[in-house]
Amino acid sequence: GDHAIVPAAGSLLQAVATACGREPTIVCGKPSRGLALQLLESEGFTAASTCMVGDRTDTDIEFGRSVGMETLFVESGSMTLDEVRAVEEASQPRFIAFSIATLAELLKPP
Repeated sequence: GDHAIVPAAGSLLQAVATACGREPTIVCGKPSRGLALQLLESEGFTAASTCMVGDRTDTDIEFGRSVGMETLFVESGSMTLDEVRAVEEASQPRFIAFSIATLAELLKPP
């Protein structure tokens, strides 16, 4: 039902870390800052020239914000615009659009 509790990846990660007796070197999940830095470095991108696009503020948008990327929330996903507007200012995306199709227009230089 709507009230089911489902463990997220973090709880499974901790179970494996406990069983292995060590913490992971890098966490490959959003909003891992380490993963964001690794992706930028491996692809030769800078945070200033990269935009993280997503449909959740607590994973996608936080992932981009953690390293200073531009952020674009698209309304076509799991969170509503009202839910996004209700999150604290520090978690707000830079841009909001109905669809990713508007990304090119939003990122044009002034």
